[in-house]
Amino acid sequence: MSEELVILHNESIVNIPEDQHTVQVSSLVSLQASDAFTRSHPTTPCSFLLLLDSSTSMDSFFSQDQGDDRSKRDVTIEAAEALTRFFGPQDRISIAFFGCRTVSVLQDTSGDQTRLLCDAIRQLQNYGGATNYEAALQLACNWARETSDQQSRQIIFLTDGQGMNPASVIVAEVRSRDAGVRVYAFGVGTGVNRPFLERLARDNRGIATLVQDAG
Repeated sequence: MSEELVILHNESIVNIPEDQHTVQVSSLVSLQASDAFTRSHPTTPCSFLLLLDSSTSMDSFFSQDQGDDRSKRDVTIEAAEALTRFFGPQDRISIAFFGCRTVSVLQDTSGDQTRLLCDAIRQLQNYGGATNYEAALQLACNWARETSDQQSRQIIFLTDGQGMNPASVIVAEVRSRDAGVRVYAFGVGTGVNRPFLERLARDNRGIATLVQDAG
């Protein structure tokens, strides 16, 4: 273990005044992989599908906080663009939108093509319609089957959770296809169908997260 981890310790101590016997001390201890471990354990290449909700309901306000006039669509674009910073050249990225229909806007692109990825993500502003979860997740399952199983396959699903399909039907559909992928579900704003997203992620080895903080 000592060869695999590096322990980083940073401590902040102020001078103790003469009339004071105690003082607050800030200490930060963190762990990271050692250089030797990183060299001997290369990063696993991943295939990602960014599946973004383009429905008209995404144009409603993300937050009720005064001064925050962003829509849920704006926040979804910001979040997806932020994710691109974590992709590497060994990763393969596909991007698709879903409203009343699904649209594939980018396929099998190197993860280091940040500008190209962000340009594709910003096209989310151009779509609307109702939310058809079933069509979106069928697209995701088809993508998984067509993607090499030599790479880790992960779906990042961002939505405001206001769809027109019964949640139980969709979860059963995805599970029955058993595409062998991880689904990370993000619910944007209020009114999210939280049980649906949590079940979708849990049944597909992923995590569900609610994005509701205007900060």
